Amino acid sequence: MRKLMVLHMEAPTLGQIITRGRPDVDPMRLASLHYWASQEWSLRRFCACATKYRPRDEALVEGTEDIRSDSRTTSKHLFYLHPLMEPRLKKLGVRPDEMTLVSYGLEVAATDALPNQERIYDAVWIGRVHRQKGIEDLFATLQHLATKLPGFRAMFIGNVRDTLAPEIAARGLEKCAEFSGFVSEEEKIRLFKASRVFLMPSKHEGSPRVIGESLIAGTPVVAYEIPNYRPLFGDFVRYAPPFDLAAFQEAAEREILQMRSGVNYLDRMDLARFKQENSWETTQAKFLATLERMKK
Repeated sequence: MRKLMVLHMEAPTLGQIITRGRPDVDPMRLASLHYWASQEWSLRRFCACATKYRPRDEALVEGTEDIRSDSRTTSKHLFYLHPLMEPRLKKLGVRPDEMTLVSYGLEVAATDALPNQERIYDAVWIGRVHRQKGIEDLFATLQHLATKLPGFRAMFIGNVRDTLAPEIAARGLEKCAEFSGFVSEEEKIRLFKASRVFLMPSKHEGSPRVIGESLIAGTPVVAYEIPNYRPLFGDFVRYAPPFDLAAFQEAAEREILQMRSGVNYLDRMDLARFKQENSWETTQAKFLATLERMKK
């Protein structure tokens, strides 16, 4: 038997749950406890799986070593989506040859195939409405930008109108905010390309694919500098100190003004390499190569 596991996002630690030290911990802590316990159990079960060996001319025998042959094969493999996960996995006993770092995967070909768009929106946001997403900071930033920038326009991608429209109205932002509703993948890409800056005021994230989607569309990103970002995105993102709202607002205003004047910092960066490293094709190739090794 062969086992595969994908670690997409790390649950909060027990200490973070007890102290509510991570923004995604729910007030009652029950959902977070379930998240932590189920992930901890799954990882430890995976690590406890016996190593298999393939003695010459014999079937796979679990937990047995054939000293006549160096034909040992791994029976398990773990794909993980963030470099900062590796120390924990090593501590749990996962060997380097039993794990592979993979990207979240981006639709690079589909994005490149869509023509550049006129940038009619100054700011774009996409995400679920959740306490970790920094929604209050997003509203405050939109209000700041609407005051500072004549003709400011913002686009909300996704089915969030019912949840967010009342607050938008309360802040007097109805004339500058638009809601796309549910959209196709192609329309999502088009809206990114039609926007000047993607705002990401999240207080916590794992491996946020949406930042990569904005970058490969050529749309600058402004975000708080939380720990998980730089290992994935390096200097491709314009960061504000966490959680300095004034600095975030200033960074957003600066990048929008730059884009309005025709200056896009991404034009000076190696986006081609970023696209190659994070495309679905690269992720698929790593996955299939691992499966081939496990077959031997």
